[in-house]
Amino acid sequence: MAQREKAETIELREFVANFKFSREMLGKSQGDIGRAANVTQEFISQLESASTSIGLDTMSELSEAVQIPLYLLVDPAFKASFNFKQRASIWKDYVSQRPYCEFGSSERVIFGKNFKERRENIKFSQRDIYKKMGFAQADIVFLEQGKISSSITTLANLARTVGRSLSFLLKP
Repeated sequence: MAQREKAETIELREFVANFKFSREMLGKSQGDIGRAANVTQEFISQLESASTSIGLDTMSELSEAVQIPLYLLVDPAFKASFNFKQRASIWKDYVSQRPYCEFGSSERVIFGKNFKERRENIKFSQRDIYKKMGFAQADIVFLEQGKISSSITTLANLARTVGRSLSFLLKP
């Protein structure tokens, strides 16, 4: 269990580090980003000090506030490979690829579609996911339809269960 707990914090740490790096590269304050993402400056501060967790919808809002695709913000190679001079064109391409979503974030739909596709490719049933994670089958159905949001920890665990990274499952 200690390995799983350690791994759960890796994705959160990656997101936080990449988000903070992006915010600072843009010259934006925590308050600026908080207003753009409809969260408080205090929440941004707590997030950047790793004293709070975060769900997919809020991650999506923060991604939009810094205009960097979410799948890149959870990628461990982000800082080494991302070219800020190309940020605007990368964001424009990303937005054009995202599906329309009436509820929550389009990242819910992207994750759900990619998760289901991967689960089926490796011949896992929803029941198999339940057995491995204790994730209720009804919740798996809703997750795959993009109807529920989960924490970064849960999403990372689901991604590992099907043998993929969180970044991979968030990419359109």
